[in-house]
Amino acid sequence: MQDISFMQAQNPWVELPKKAPYILKSDLKVLNRYGTVPEDLGFRLEVPPVPYVGTLDKTKVVLLCLNPGFKEETDLGRMGKVEYEENIKTLTFSSNTPFYYLNPILAGSGGYEWWSKILRSFIAAYGMKTISEKIMCIQYLGYHSIRFRRPPYVLPSQYFSFNLVRKAILNKMPIVIMRSKKLWLESVPELENYPYIELRNYRRPFLTKNNIKNGNFDSLLNALSL
Repeated sequence: MQDISFMQAQNPWVELPKKAPYILKSDLKVLNRYGTVPEDLGFRLEVPPVPYVGTLDKTKVVLLCLNPGFKEETDLGRMGKVEYEENIKTLTFSSNTPFYYLNPILAGSGGYEWWSKILRSFIAAYGMKTISEKIMCIQYLGYHSIRFRRPPYVLPSQYFSFNLVRKAILNKMPIVIMRSKKLWLESVPELENYPYIELRNYRRPFLTKNNIKNGNFDSLLNALSL
């Protein structure tokens, strides 16, 4: 069992504003200090950020991504009450469905449809409920954008995510780098000598036998069975 107190005690996301624009004061302070505004980076602050989904005390496999995307036609003004509530709960690791995107009540939402496809092979093996409890995704940057733009400075909220990865390393969890290997190795140097898992095609990051390098698909399946 992992130490949940680690996640709760240092969690900056408990300070997220209750309404838009959804950005931490500590992050905004750093951006403003160097003459940058969120709009310069394409942050879409109409919806709450998603720096991670899932929780280390239950997960068996950790996925490292870049940042949550944003589509005008599906995301702008379309977040329902239940999705909003689950999004907020996941920031404090309190969602009843740890990987809340896979909550059946959100079927039809963009997040549900995307992650159902990405994780289809695992879901076929163990079912939606099991995978929703045993997968965690950590984003390099928590704020939504249509196209990723790297902030000129590391934001305070990012350090918390980097420390979650370090915790996963200490607990010897399987870690899959789905996007931006270079950024992750720069940000968490401990990954350099860790047996992380890579994908063959980062642009189509499906977690399938053909897309996971070096025969690691079966090892991930085994980890999820524990």
